[in-house]
Amino acid sequence: LRLRARLLQLRNAFLHQIAHGPCPSQSAAGKPPGAVMFFNLAACPDGWTEMQSARGRVVVGLNSAGTLGATHGAALGDADAQALYGQLAFATYEVRTAVANAEEIRERKRLALEYLQRSLARGDALALRVMSEHYTKGPLLAPDAQRAYAYLYAYSLTPRSQDLVPELLELLLAQTAHGLDPASLEQARESGRQLATCCQSLNGDGP
Repeated sequence: LRLRARLLQLRNAFLHQIAHGPCPSQSAAGKPPGAVMFFNLAACPDGWTEMQSARGRVVVGLNSAGTLGATHGAALGDADAQALYGQLAFATYEVRTAVANAEEIRERKRLALEYLQRSLARGDALALRVMSEHYTKGPLLAPDAQRAYAYLYAYSLTPRSQDLVPELLELLLAQTAHGLDPASLEQARESGRQLATCCQSLNGDGP
């Protein structure tokens, strides 16, 4: 249930970066213009109007690097949310669950692949790592050791790879490379270099 809630949040619950929530002030006495507040009422009180753009969205405070009034979410094109949806969509996959909920699984797979491709198109390197995970163990993609390494190697060439402790990244690369012969490994690295160009790659060599 927690996973399903998280997937729905990534897909549908957009972050609206404003001060508080959905009734902005209309310069009522004692209330500064632009003030936004929540009210546990059927309608906004006198002097306040509903902020309709906040309907169905998670409202958060503006952070130092944020944009006032910005909205984010997988369905709105937020690259990180799309990559995370692709990562979590099959986190608790079981064959019996897939059989019982075939239609839901098909839709989840379609969305996951679509979001991962969109995330890559927007230059989000997290999607490279997620693609590697799926090529490593499925079930979103058919397991393919060479492609799994290529995507992970591509990720290692991007600034986003700094999200992982270097020792952990090296270990993941070594594990993913296990079983590949030298020729296949070099082919995977070449593919990785090309894949990394989508995401502001850094020069470097894998293990």
